[in-house]
Amino acid sequence: MSDGYNKKFLSDPLAFAKRYALHPADDVGGYKGNKVLDLKSVTTVNGNLVDMVSAKVAGDKKVAYLNLHKRPIGTSAVSGNEGGRTVDVEGSYQPKPNWFPAYFLPWDASGAMVRLSIPAKGTHDVDPDIFFTAAINGCSIFFQGSPEQPTIYHCGGDTGKGSDHAAAAKFWRDLVEANKAPGKGKVLAEVNKTHYIKTPGVAGGSTTERALEYENWLKSKNSSKLTVTMVNPWGCVFGIRRGTRWTFYLQENATIVYNTLTKSHLFAEPKMETRLVSRVMIVREVYPNASGGVTMKSPPPKVSWWA
Repeated sequence: MSDGYNKKFLSDPLAFAKRYALHPADDVGGYKGNKVLDLKSVTTVNGNLVDMVSAKVAGDKKVAYLNLHKRPIGTSAVSGNEGGRTVDVEGSYQPKPNWFPAYFLPWDASGAMVRLSIPAKGTHDVDPDIFFTAAINGCSIFFQGSPEQPTIYHCGGDTGKGSDHAAAAKFWRDLVEANKAPGKGKVLAEVNKTHYIKTPGVAGGSTTERALEYENWLKSKNSSKLTVTMVNPWGCVFGIRRGTRWTFYLQENATIVYNTLTKSHLFAEPKMETRLVSRVMIVREVYPNASGGVTMKSPPPKVSWWA
């Protein structure tokens, strides 16, 4: 069931992404790419071998059929880590009624560099104009090649760099550069954790400047029934092809953790509940042209005594 969000998304993907925080699944049906190289033999951190692999998405797995549905607003136990109003993106490699095709790059939680090469317009059997990769919460995304035939990398796993977020980003940058796809040209752009989740020098490297600004703004708007306790940033990278050229975007999202006072009926004692809800902070182009975008002051959650 898509709740009608598939149609809404396809009618204007960019406008949709400015309104709803998108959370694509890590993979489709457990497929994480075909292993190209065992990186354990070539990758070391602090003198120790790191167990990682390089993988690529096979031709028959480049396109998945996706379905969008919105989570209800509820308590933290109901909402999950991203919170209510998050639009989850689930997938299948088999066509399903009302699901739409998209190029899909999975993530391997065990630690890997997974790549997807999108062929030129009109050369793939099913050739959609939408791209998604798994939601990002610390991973790096890289772009290689031309806007007509890009290769995209999703890199994630334990880098052994701890809280040195700039070093962790460099780890993936160096790894991609040393093991990039041959014949695909230069690596031209990237999204890393310092861009959307933990920026060095901001609140001890625990958040980003945008998320901190948004949290302070939300707290200034609170009421006696709502107290914002935390704003946790995370991201989504997606792409849109117009004509023959792809444009890729970073959606910077925030999970707002807040406490509410609610009543089950008029004469009941107020009850405190912790809730989570997702909001979009910004959508900005990252390839082929980086842009600053416009920060959106998405409003605080609406709360009534009977919420």
